[in-house]
Amino acid sequence: MSNKVHLIANYLPQFHVIPENSHWWGEGYTDWVGVRQAEPQYPGQHQPRVPLHENYYSLDDPAVLQWQADLARQYGVYGFGMYHYWFSSELQLLQKPAELLLAHPEIDIHFMFIWDNTSWTRTWVQKGAANDWAPKFDEQPVSPQESGMLAELRYGTEVDWRKHFDYLLPFFRDERYIKLDGKPMFAFFQPNNDFPLQQRMAAYWEQLAIEAGLPGLICLSKDNAHNRRFTYQMRYSPFSPNNFWGGVKNKLSHLWTKRRQKIRFADYDAQWRSILSDARHADARTFLSGFVSFDDTPRRGGERESFAVTPRRSLSVICASFSRYRASRGRSTLSSPLGTSGARGHIWSRTSGTAMHGSRPCGRPWRRRTRTKSPLRGQML
Repeated sequence: MSNKVHLIANYLPQFHVIPENSHWWGEGYTDWVGVRQAEPQYPGQHQPRVPLHENYYSLDDPAVLQWQADLARQYGVYGFGMYHYWFSSELQLLQKPAELLLAHPEIDIHFMFIWDNTSWTRTWVQKGAANDWAPKFDEQPVSPQESGMLAELRYGTEVDWRKHFDYLLPFFRDERYIKLDGKPMFAFFQPNNDFPLQQRMAAYWEQLAIEAGLPGLICLSKDNAHNRRFTYQMRYSPFSPNNFWGGVKNKLSHLWTKRRQKIRFADYDAQWRSILSDARHADARTFLSGFVSFDDTPRRGGERESFAVTPRRSLSVICASFSRYRASRGRSTLSSPLGTSGARGHIWSRTSGTAMHGSRPCGRPWRRRTRTKSPLRGQML
């Protein structure tokens, strides 16, 4: 049995201009705006994070995707888990990078979709199962008629599910799309948002996949504290508990932080002890997860989670740790024809403070260690 780990990096496509963001947050808004305007919220916080060579790239340029793919392969990253924003048959956002990747087969990188199946709202909207997308740049409503709903998720009927699947099918058929036993893998990021409907949709999509000539479709759910899970799950870290008491603790910490209107801090090593403990007990159909650093203050201001620390773990350490735990269990985390496994890393989401391409003043020390020590080198499917 092989204990190699294939690292799939979170990929946020929010770094190119779209009309909707310009309308909601100001002309030309991308997450680079938050990066540029970030200020230290406490002594020692590394903000703003300036990309190396001040390369404020735009993801609507195929050359940028080529550069990212080359960089990822150079440093042992197997593929990208690209966030997917399909709100309804009538509204999809930030799809340009994925569509460019599909249109340019010469860009040599594996990829899969992570569907963030939720609505986008303004901060002051009290709505469950929704994401207040950019609180730091939010404003109070100018009139009572403003609903605060930016982009509403509407699952619709099987007719809409079919339209969504038909959009995804060319990606699923692409040789670079991440598959298990030939079956494309597609992740649902919000299992708490009507999970029974998600189960019906996943079953319908698998039927459509088989009719389209694929051997099937594997849907993953983000592991969660409410036991709403597909057969395959993916872990997410930090701040994403996967059991009841972890969920209670996280909720109380969040409420206390909100009441005090101060940044929420957490111990880096304690988070990693929890991640590795979870890895030790994970079953054979769970994608593990890790992170290098985390800091959400550029988008959410000084009232949210922050992990603004110099990275103390390189990706090579993450991969080696997961490999060790898989070996100790005597079985693979996610079996594939080559006996490899998957792990997700939070490493290409700039407003969370972690990026593959490095930044000042941290540079890229963890990335260099990944290149020289990572067990991933040369282990592409």
